[in-house]
Amino acid sequence: MSEEDLRYDEARAAQETEALAFAIIGVSYEPQNHSAVGRIVARARLMGVYQPMAVTRIVANLTAPDPIALAKFYQEVFGLDLPFEMGWIAFLSKNATQKIELHTASEGGSGTDLPVISIGVDDLDATEAAVREAGADVVYGPVAEAWGLRRFFFRDPAGNLVNVVDS
Repeated sequence: MSEEDLRYDEARAAQETEALAFAIIGVSYEPQNHSAVGRIVARARLMGVYQPMAVTRIVANLTAPDPIALAKFYQEVFGLDLPFEMGWIAFLSKNATQKIELHTASEGGSGTDLPVISIGVDDLDATEAAVREAGADVVYGPVAEAWGLRRFFFRDPAGNLVNVVDS
């Protein structure tokens, strides 16, 4: 079989597979229609059979010239565990049930710069004291914001802007 014949067979098989997928969910087949996948997904959602992938975690990566030193700072201030490090990266964690949350923003609110990460704590005053004791500069707050949160910003030893929120 020539390369041309092989390419033709592969293209035909792909087209037949696509046609079968359309037939299964009851959508009319239109070859080379780029919105086909979108229609398949929309129809599957309506039928209650679409199962999107599940997000299990979102991880913030802070830039640091010395990741281990920065990890030790966060370990000291927030009581986090340091279960793994490889020199160029360090993992900090805490065994706790948490929801997955991702924010998109153009600023940090109240006219502030956008922090690279937000950390929720149960005692804002104690955390502020720990941040200051560790030698970091508090650059905003603590303040009770108009939208109901109490928070402050600090710059960590690597210069990252961090939002600490009383949660």
